Amino acid sequence: MRNIFILLSFVVVVSCNKDTHLQTEESVSYNEKILAIPENTYIFPDGNFIRIDKVENGLCCANQDIECFWEGEFYIHFSARLDNEMYQFTLGSSPKTSKEVPFTGYHLNFYGLSPYECNAFDQSKFRISFSLGQD
Repeated sequence: MRNIFILLSFVVVVSCNKDTHLQTEESVSYNEKILAIPENTYIFPDGNFIRIDKVENGLCCANQDIECFWEGEFYIHFSARLDNEMYQFTLGSSPKTSKEVPFTGYHLNFYGLSPYECNAFDQSKFRISFSLGQD
């Protein structure tokens, strides 16, 4: 009986610590607005893909007593395969971060990032709205 209790306790602890976000692949089209989740892969009809590897969030609401003004920086780390070339790049709100994508023949439009929480770090909660188009 004691061994069964120890085994069940172990199973409960392991299952509670398991990451519940499952990585998925989703078919999308060029110029389609995508609401992306980090670690998911978005595949285009020609086999090209884009993926958000990670979001670094340093945004925080300043002056909450009167009106919220968002301050700070965020970085979005991407991977993409376009025309059989692999790219890894980072876009973000810092003036030090490039606003250009490292590939030609395509353009990326960024629409938004959520949640609006101070220093949010849970990758499964982030939603990044963007589109990828062909030039």
